[in-house]
Amino acid sequence: MSITRRSLIHASTAAVLLATAKSRVAFAQAHKSVSMVHGLPAVMYQAVAARFNSDNTGVHANLETPLPTYEDVTQRLLRGKLSGDTPDIVFQGLNRTKTIVDHGLGQPMKLFVGTDDEWTDMGYTPAMLGLGKVGSNSYGLPFAISTPVVFYNADLVKRAGGDPDNFPDNWDAIISLAKSIKDLGSDTLGIHFEYYDVSGNWTFMALVQSFGGAMATPGDEDAAFGGSEGLNSLDVLYRIGEVMVDMPYSQAVQAFSAGTLGVFISSSAATVGLEKTAAGNFDVRAAPFPRPSANGTIPAGGSVGMILATEPDQQAAAWEFVKFATGPVGQTIMVKEAGYAPGNSLAVNDPKLLGSFYAEHPLHMVAIRQLPFATAWYSFPGDNSIKITTIIRDHLQVVVTRQQKPDAVLATMVKDVRDLLPRSTSMNLYSKTR
Repeated sequence: MSITRRSLIHASTAAVLLATAKSRVAFAQAHKSVSMVHGLPAVMYQAVAARFNSDNTGVHANLETPLPTYEDVTQRLLRGKLSGDTPDIVFQGLNRTKTIVDHGLGQPMKLFVGTDDEWTDMGYTPAMLGLGKVGSNSYGLPFAISTPVVFYNADLVKRAGGDPDNFPDNWDAIISLAKSIKDLGSDTLGIHFEYYDVSGNWTFMALVQSFGGAMATPGDEDAAFGGSEGLNSLDVLYRIGEVMVDMPYSQAVQAFSAGTLGVFISSSAATVGLEKTAAGNFDVRAAPFPRPSANGTIPAGGSVGMILATEPDQQAAAWEFVKFATGPVGQTIMVKEAGYAPGNSLAVNDPKLLGSFYAEHPLHMVAIRQLPFATAWYSFPGDNSIKITTIIRDHLQVVVTRQQKPDAVLATMVKDVRDLLPRSTSMNLYSKTR
């Protein structure tokens, strides 16, 4: 029998394919697979999962397609519960943790670590653990923490007569500076306040809290932003709307990256991306989110890693990934890929991890310095929680586009929120007014 070169190639190819198939089977048998739902930015989840999988821990993390917002993540989980397609792990927004737990999803973290001392040794501080609490139990470990910051193009600020080294710390001066930047030319935009393409009305909540207010009364009995704090917040947006072009978040990022947008109020999660696009083109800097009230706070944004698996073996596998992602190495990867603040103190304190990184990237420190003023990210109770978010967002657009004055919009917005609160809450309000 003659052996041709072609037959040798075919035989070699078949051998390779057979070996590959066998290796995949062996891999599947040797590794426990866990499914994971997450949001954006996708790159940080992908980088953490890639490192975890490459470390060959015996567990393999499979990422689902990233979802645009935490509201989309929530809807995915609720649909999955009905259809029997619940993932093992979810990285859920801080404001939607309670919603998930209230629907019977999520395992308390005490199943995996027993004592407070153990948590401390692993780098989780009580404040960070508190971000994932529902009632008296923690259901999520802090993965990515953000605060709203004011990014600005120092070159445009200087051209407009401002001082980049002493950026304003109040809205009056910021809006005035934005007007001067806008007047530099027809192709220059003064300011963009991200309020629309943002989960859970986060930046509006930041305004309300910065004025010393809150979104709801204690016990979630009523909307609490109907007073001066809410009116002042809408007034800021109304005045910004005089200078701002109402555009999607993606377009605002493009404008700032192109050097044509002067001031960009958004999440600190945008830090890495903006830093990269500005490099060599213009000087990008960041300032704290203004807090007009002495007791003003801001809501911490970001996500926590939650375990949804119900079977013990899947829970154990899921715990391995969540522990890695929220641990020192996972947190270091996350910070360098995005711009969030880490939830693990070991990563920050180790010079081999993030200690030296922050010294070389001072832009990230603005978000870090705001953490002492950060609180939990509020979410309205009940099945209409996401609908309330949408209603508030639509009212905010009416203000930003200056279709109605703040006082008129505020009254309607508060009424609409009250109408969507759980019936028990509405009944309590009714009985109090009689």
